Amino acid sequence: MDLFDTHFHLPDEDCSGDYLERLYNQHSYRMLALGGSLAGSLRALEFARKHDNVWCACGVHPHDAGEFDGNIDPFTEMLADPKVRAVGEIGLDYFYNLSPLDLQKNCFERFLQLALEHNKSVSVHCRDQEDSLAAYCDCYAMLKEFAAAAGPEKIILHCYAGNPEFLEKFLALGSYIGVTGMVTFPKSHNIRENLRLIPRNRLLFETDSPYLAPVPFRGKPNHPALVAHVVQYAAEFLQVDPAELADETTANALKVFGL
Repeated sequence: MDLFDTHFHLPDEDCSGDYLERLYNQHSYRMLALGGSLAGSLRALEFARKHDNVWCACGVHPHDAGEFDGNIDPFTEMLADPKVRAVGEIGLDYFYNLSPLDLQKNCFERFLQLALEHNKSVSVHCRDQEDSLAAYCDCYAMLKEFAAAAGPEKIILHCYAGNPEFLEKFLALGSYIGVTGMVTFPKSHNIRENLRLIPRNRLLFETDSPYLAPVPFRGKPNHPALVAHVVQYAAEFLQVDPAELADETTANALKVFGL
């Protein structure tokens, strides 16, 4: 299969040596490493420069928005590198609230503007309290403005776990939707319901490594190689050919990242 893991994070330990040797020989892999802070973005770029089949994104995760000093210059410099294909991981997280909401919104808005200035796609994190839609409402409002200025096909909703109503609204903005190993979890009925609703030309697969390892690897560190299991499971669920699904979603990734 021709696979593209559109969202992974480097593990905390050193991975300069054999990290990618786990990629299975029977498949072709491409992948995008996400930053979530200045240090994480620089590390993702350093890793991407070492591998022909790896690209990266730079940004500040909402968990780290409270630590962002407002200096955008280092990110601007990174975006000049052809290995940097998107701005991310950025967005809003009202589930953990590790950063004040006003700082999350300010940080998100600043990086959306940066993406506009450099004509880059954005990889967006959006997570809400289980009994609330506040994060989705705020995220949609901000992305609606971004889409109006950037045009279609510049938004990736990473690891989307919202309801079908907001899925429809995000799709109407021209967004791509990322599906992770969560689709394999027994209780993730909402993820599977959304999978049926996502048009094939708007679907992306991702691991979110080292998190969210798919069944039967759940509870262990995830790895980009396991995107093959996510695609295989999704293909069986949708009753389509796995290689065909891999080809279509890899083509989507190449398009949204301008590769």
